[in-house]
Amino acid sequence: MSFAAVAMGTLGLTKLLIGNRQKNKAKKEAVIAKGKMEADKQKYMNQPIVNPYAKMENTMEDLTVNTQAADFAAQKSAQSRANILDQMQGAAGGSGVAALAQTLANQAQVEAQTASQSIAAQEAENQKAERQEASSLQDLKTKGEASVQNLKRDRLATQLGMSQGELTAARSEEQAGMEMMASGVGDIAAGVGTLGKE
Repeated sequence: MSFAAVAMGTLGLTKLLIGNRQKNKAKKEAVIAKGKMEADKQKYMNQPIVNPYAKMENTMEDLTVNTQAADFAAQKSAQSRANILDQMQGAAGGSGVAALAQTLANQAQVEAQTASQSIAAQEAENQKAERQEASSLQDLKTKGEASVQNLKRDRLATQLGMSQGELTAARSEEQAGMEMMASGVGDIAAGVGTLGKE
């Protein structure tokens, strides 16, 4: 029996054992890594993706009209008219007071219309602000929903990439172990072949 044949046989057997150990170790590590990856994947996939703008409310829809200024002006004007009537009642006589009262009534009507216009202008501004805010919120909600869809698509692509990477790594490790074993079998066969030639 030649030394070369024994050496080749020993080398082949060693490669066979190392390759088998490498393959078995790779399988065990792949099972552990796959379990960890599956747990991480579940956490990743179950994390909610929500539209951050979905529950925003229109803060402009509850705006109120400030009537204090109009109320104060009306009270002040009414008091002023009453004071004028009191002062003029004795001096102007009945027909003069009536004419003065009509003038004051006309003035009160003009003041009421002015106050009404001021309130209407405030209401119009409030409605405009509400519509602008509603439009802005709708834009944000739409952009948020598009972002949610993009994130979901990205997450699925990431999951697919992780799965493909895991499969490739597992196959590579197993293939490396099998190649080592095949090399060992080849070396053993070559050693046996050398023995047969002696």
